[in-house]
Amino acid sequence: MTMAPTATSSPGTDPEDYARALGFERAAYTAAGVATPVPRGVLLSEPALPLVWDVNGLWVDDATDATAGELIAEACRLQEPLDLVHRSVVVPDEAAWQRLSPGFDAAGYMRQINVVMAHSGPVPGPPGVEVVSPSREALEAATTAYTRSEPWGVDDEAARQVVLHVLRRPAAMDERWFAVERDGAVVASCRLWQAGGVAQIEDVVVLEPWRRQGLGRAVVSAATRAALETAPELLFLIADDEDWPKDLYAKLGFAPVGRMALFRQLPAV
Repeated sequence: MTMAPTATSSPGTDPEDYARALGFERAAYTAAGVATPVPRGVLLSEPALPLVWDVNGLWVDDATDATAGELIAEACRLQEPLDLVHRSVVVPDEAAWQRLSPGFDAAGYMRQINVVMAHSGPVPGPPGVEVVSPSREALEAATTAYTRSEPWGVDDEAARQVVLHVLRRPAAMDERWFAVERDGAVVASCRLWQAGGVAQIEDVVVLEPWRRQGLGRAVVSAATRAALETAPELLFLIADDEDWPKDLYAKLGFAPVGRMALFRQLPAV
């Protein structure tokens, strides 16, 4: 497992759980890739999946005294030889990314804020609908349909790589999928990873025709209940801080322990 990133304390954070969660997530992303130590953190790369942003980026564990321009230059220097069409810089330390954001904005980088949420509430109630363990074929069909419905999945090769990434099981982790099916097809799903006393719920997806029917809540509730049966030291998930699912997760007992920033620059089209 790669070294855990540092984090600063601020209201609504838990640096220990936050660092442990990010270390777990990063290990999952690099299970089949490469994690190369660099002066300010780790360069993540997956040569077989160059179009998957999450597994190709510079994670900055020490942004002390760094400027946005310096980090952008470092990302370009490290990522250009990998033949990537994008540049990606991940900053887990909130004080650092708040300070660096104006510089990344000025350079034309997009910013996404992800909130890491750890389970601290009661066990959620039963899902209310049947939740099953789906076949790989059903998962692949649903993942492909979802990927193709998103802007980043329009390109054939990008879609192929994203589907491979989502369906690949990280080494040394137990994995379980939870799904709701309609007419034999998966319409909502998520997965649960577990290793070393830590559990993560990941890849929560509900296909467009089936949204707003409580199916996302159902699969996350089922995964949460299954994880808590094993009494993990930490159960967490990661959500977009500017999207509504984080409010659903809060109702299921998850609370923020830290926020990270993903700065990305995509090629001009």
